[in-house]
Amino acid sequence: MRLLRRELQVYQSFPMIRLTLELVQAVSGEPETGFHSSLLHLDEVVLLLALLMRLNVYHSQIGMRVRANANFTHKNVPQPEDMLYTAKQACPALLLWALTWVETFCVYDQSQRG
Repeated sequence: MRLLRRELQVYQSFPMIRLTLELVQAVSGEPETGFHSSLLHLDEVVLLLALLMRLNVYHSQIGMRVRANANFTHKNVPQPEDMLYTAKQACPALLLWALTWVETFCVYDQSQRG
């Protein structure tokens, strides 16, 4: 996920991406807690997954480029579709929360473009 986040940094000019990355930074408790447990990053992972899903719809070329550069082709890296299915089953409220934020940022993005 760090690689995905780094790939998305290039597209900071898109408010949808910039605002989602700001929220990801705000919810990641790592600096405050000092813990590096993957469980602490569940909301970050689900937010990035939601952003990737919406990029595929609203900015498909960026979504494909980010996905290719984030090394999802590596055999040990779960595919976003598999992660989405798992999130839908394991934490549907968190997935809905993440999608709501990303959609809100998308609407804001579109309203800024006119």
